[in-house]
Amino acid sequence: MRTLTAALLVLVACQPAGPALTETDRAEIETAIRVQAEGLVEAQNTLDTEGFMAAVDTGDMVWVNHQARFESSEQVAEIVASIFSDIDSMDSGWRELDVTVLSPDAALSHGIWWGAQTTGAEVVRYDTVYWTAVHERRDDGAWKITRVHQSWQSPTVEEAEQR
Repeated sequence: MRTLTAALLVLVACQPAGPALTETDRAEIETAIRVQAEGLVEAQNTLDTEGFMAAVDTGDMVWVNHQARFESSEQVAEIVASIFSDIDSMDSGWRELDVTVLSPDAALSHGIWWGAQTTGAEVVRYDTVYWTAVHERRDDGAWKITRVHQSWQSPTVEEAEQR
């Protein structure tokens, strides 16, 4: 993750300077990215593949989970739909989320989220999932995620509480 972040920062640092951003501009972009990140969590928690994929760019996408690499939004949609259809419920949220505004049309989000997937009598807990994403503003003004890397330690498995 550090290599990806460092490479992105070097790439951005080598680009010609764009228009100056005001603090208001930066705050608006940061808010848009945070709203998008909260939307991903909400879509996860409601097992809403369409809602989840609304944040993902349909033309330019690479998503890496550990060694699994998905090279298109179609591949990402397939794996998300598969995961959501295989579980009964999900509870997740952000432990921390930082947003770095790179330019008027690019931002980087990085943080830690947690999740618990319930299937029948089993709960699979991901206590610490490291997240890094590149968000790009499209011509229509919409922010889309074009690159993602996630990694985590082995999840814990426990028996679900009986209701």
